[in-house]
Order: sequence, then C-alpha cells, then structure tokens
Amino acid sequence: IMSFLENPIGYGFTGWEMIAMQEFKYMIGVHNLFIHVLVIGGVVGFLLLLIFFGRIVIQILKSRYSEYFTLVISIFLTVMLDFAKNGGAIDSKINFFFLAVIIVLSMRESKTFKRKSLT
Repeated sequence: IMSFLENPIGYGFTGWEMIAMQEFKYMIGVHNLFIHVLVIGGVVGFLLLLIFFGRIVIQILKSRYSEYFTLVISIFLTVMLDFAKNGGAIDSKINFFFLAVIIVLSMRESKTFKRKSLT
C-alpha cells in the first residue's frame, strides 16, 4: 500500500518488479488482486477493475429470479474472496473461468427473463 501512496498513478509491471527488487531484494508478489492493481495500474486501473466487477454484480442482480442465482452468487463471492486473500489468484486461470461462467449464466438468464416478460 505504501508503494501506491508514493505513486498513485501506478508503476506498471516492470516498474513494480524494480521496486520489489529494491525493497525486498527478490521479486515478491502482492497477495491481493485489488492491491496488485492499485500498485501496478494506479487509480485509473483500479477504477477500471471496479467498473468491471460492478458490471458483473449488476448483471448478477438482474438475474436474481433465475434458478441459477444462488449458484452464481456463491461462485462470485468465492472468487472475490480468493482474489482478496490468495496470492496465486492473480495468475489463476480457474478464477477467470468461473468469472466467465458467472457472466454467461447471469446474462443468459436475464435475456431469457426479458424474452418471457415480452410475450
């Protein structure tokens, strides 16, 4: 967090590697996706990440009457906790797979719900 406060614009990938090597004498990963984006992408990158996740939350809430809602919200919360806690979550392909499943299921159901209400 101190790195972010020193440079709120962000360091970029290579800049963070240089800072980490200076501070810790070896490359250390940030164990939180949100802090990772703050340090690397700065305020702009963090806002883009919040917009991305905010749109997913809105899409999930639009599908709240879906039969998959409980499953989708459970997977989403699990992935968010993993992003916030687990250091390997940033490089984890399975988390991004689950995000894709969440997006597809919530969009599918909200479109189906709209079609049913039109007829």
